[in-house]
Amino acid sequence: MVERIKPLDKGERIGLAAERRFLEETQKRRDAGQYPPWLGFFDKARPDEDAQGIDMWAYTDVGKIALQIKASDVEQRKFESRENRKHIPALNLHRHRKFDEIFKELIEVLSEEREERLEKKKIEQESNS
Repeated sequence: MVERIKPLDKGERIGLAAERRFLEETQKRRDAGQYPPWLGFFDKARPDEDAQGIDMWAYTDVGKIALQIKASDVEQRKFESRENRKHIPALNLHRHRKFDEIFKELIEVLSEEREERLEKKKIEQESNS
């Protein structure tokens, strides 16, 4: 029996386009040397991770940081309102937003998460001393 592949609905197509734009634009900035020294690269999450609300991983000097990519303010707010997703930063890649603005926001979000992890690690090391 041949399994039929369900065509993507409009929202799924828009979401995939936003994820593709994210990877293309971040790669351009990586190639241009615009990443902070602690940021390595971005990679798409696996389907099982996507089911948990993770679209992308940012690989940093403090480990992987999960990200959710949304294509509208409404979808971003809906995602952020879900209690089991609050720990995953969501970025709005609305097609009319300039990516320079999005990239600045992205680095700020990742910097905050990185600082929290570094602080947690410092506290753990001090309590083990």
